[in-house]
Amino acid sequence: MKIAFLNVSYGVVERGAERFVDELSKRLKEKGIGVDIISANKPYKVRWPIVWRTYLDPFGIQVTIFTLKNLGRLWREKYDVVIPIDGGWQPAFVRIITWLYGGKIVISGQSGKGWDDRNNLWCFGGKMDFKLERPVVIAVGALDRDKRMDLVIRAMSQVPKGSLVIVGKGPLRLELERLAKSILKGRFLITSFDFNKMPQVYRGADVLTLASPWYRSFEMVIVEAMATNLPVVVNDELTTTT
Repeated sequence: MKIAFLNVSYGVVERGAERFVDELSKRLKEKGIGVDIISANKPYKVRWPIVWRTYLDPFGIQVTIFTLKNLGRLWREKYDVVIPIDGGWQPAFVRIITWLYGGKIVISGQSGKGWDDRNNLWCFGGKMDFKLERPVVIAVGALDRDKRMDLVIRAMSQVPKGSLVIVGKGPLRLELERLAKSILKGRFLITSFDFNKMPQVYRGADVLTLASPWYRSFEMVIVEAMATNLPVVVNDELTTTT
C-alpha cells in the first residue's frame, strides 16, 4: 500500500497540521506502509478575513496552485490513499483524480462537523443492497437464546413498514426463519457474511438494534455499527450506556 500526504508547508512550519502529518506518517512507516509527503516547502501565505471562505485569498490560491502542480504525480504514482491536509479546493481536486484512477481519499478536519466522516465513509464505501423494503433494521449476533433474536422479530412485526435483516450463525436459524415467515412475511432476511464485508453490510442498513439481556457485556457490534455512521437502538442498561 502507498499513501500520500499533500501538505503545502510541511518541513517549513509546525502547525498542528504539520505535526499531524509527521506523527501519522511515522506510525504508518513503522507498520511497513509506503508513505510520501508531498510539500511545496514554503511557508503558508496569509488568510484574508471572510474572503478565505471562497478560497480566493493568498493562502487559498497557494494551495490550489500547489495541488494542481501535483495532480500529475498523483496520477503517475496512483497512491492507494491520498490525504489532503490544506483544505480549500485541494480535497475536491484530489477527490476527482483519485476517483479517475481508483484510489481513495481521507479528509480530516476540513469540512465542518460530520462532513469529513460522510466523505470518508462514501469514499471507502460501497453498501450492501438487501433488495428489501426500507427502512432496513439490522441485528447482528449469534443465533442462540442469549441474543433474543426472536424478540427482535416480534418487535419488527409491530412496525408497519420496513424490513429486518438478521446477520449471524447459530442453532436457532431454522426456528427464527419459521417465526419471521409467519409474522414478517417477505420483510426479512436471515444471512451471514465474512467479517471483511461487514462495513458494507452496516452501510446498507438504516439502523442497528440488539435485544440482548442486561447481563451481556458491551457488544462490539455496537461500536462497529457506529463506526460506519449507523444509528443504534439498544437496551438502556449500564453496560451499553456508560
